[in-house]
Amino acid sequence: MSLGSLPRDLPSPAIGIPGDPTSEMFLNQVAIDVLDHYSNLFGIEAPGEELEVVEFRTDSQGMAHISFRQMHQGIEVFGAVVKIHFSADGQGVVAVSSGYVPWINLEDVKPVIDSTEAVKTAQRALNDGLLIRDPRLAVVPMTGSPTGNSAHLAWLVELRDESNTVRNLYVIDALDGNILSVRDRLYTILDRHTYDADHGFNCDHRGTYNEAAAVMARQRTMELYGQQVG
Repeated sequence: MSLGSLPRDLPSPAIGIPGDPTSEMFLNQVAIDVLDHYSNLFGIEAPGEELEVVEFRTDSQGMAHISFRQMHQGIEVFGAVVKIHFSADGQGVVAVSSGYVPWINLEDVKPVIDSTEAVKTAQRALNDGLLIRDPRLAVVPMTGSPTGNSAHLAWLVELRDESNTVRNLYVIDALDGNILSVRDRLYTILDRHTYDADHGFNCDHRGTYNEAAAVMARQRTMELYGQQVG
């Protein structure tokens, strides 16, 4: 969900409170306040308790972007990210995107299976696959569920084979050790191009708009749709 879907009679949030609009701490708090104000729209019950800042950055236009990840009893909710984008003067919120998962019904967040056993389970599935990074514990909403009612406490174990032709993320139930899902981490690139342009070059309302690059990008996108979709 984003602010773009708000009713037309609801204006985009304006800050209008004292503080340094270039301050990371100030904008982090403003972001929480905005999410709290619109909590009924985003379904976030307690933004200050459920969200943790994972990234703060300022782009070439001076716009600040803050990314939060959702937490449940101190454990990250896998894939649940909320992002807030501020105007360059720091006095307005121009966009919000939310991957928040509501109504997580998971009381027990203490794993029965430890990370070592989870890695062994994944390696049995991938013939002694090589561990890419340390496994981490997460609350994982299962695919297809719009809420957290089917969430599991799970270990995330990412492995590859020796030839690097297989790279999988194994979601291992931290309570019974079963493999909940296997997610392919090798992506097939259908078409890729780079452009001599800045971020947002396709938006003619921004200073970074690049007409030549935008026209070419649209043409290539439509050609790709035609080839793949018909």
